[in-house]
Amino acid sequence: MVFSLDGVVQAGGGGSGADLTRNYTVGVALRDAVYQKSDGTVDKADATTVATSEAFLGFVITMDSPALGQCKIRFHGDVTGFAGLTIGETYILSTSPGGIVGVTDTLNPNYPTAAGTVVREVGHAGSASLMFVEASRDFEEN
Repeated sequence: MVFSLDGVVQAGGGGSGADLTRNYTVGVALRDAVYQKSDGTVDKADATTVATSEAFLGFVITMDSPALGQCKIRFHGDVTGFAGLTIGETYILSTSPGGIVGVTDTLNPNYPTAAGTVVREVGHAGSASLMFVEASRDFEEN
């Protein structure tokens, strides 16, 4: 399943790569970009603050697996199921929780331009439906 909310491309699932399992907070859904909170659970990542972007882990690819209340997160490798990605484009967290936006899509209303927002790379499009995700620690605060 693919989501597009207010011009924000949401992640799909599948592909191959490195995954980890974490407990998730209420509201986290399949295909969200997530970050790890100080208590070890994951919540929706966004570009509105350093706290919600710096700790970006990856994208939720399964829910309630391996156990109820846990999700599997792809933090390195291919994630399939996107729609409308631009081949070769770098994607960053958007200001919409769980969402992403192309780094060149500066007219998108969810692009992080306001003071205090963060530009945080999350992956690169290999095709219109595939992104290579690499969770690095690099970010730039506006």
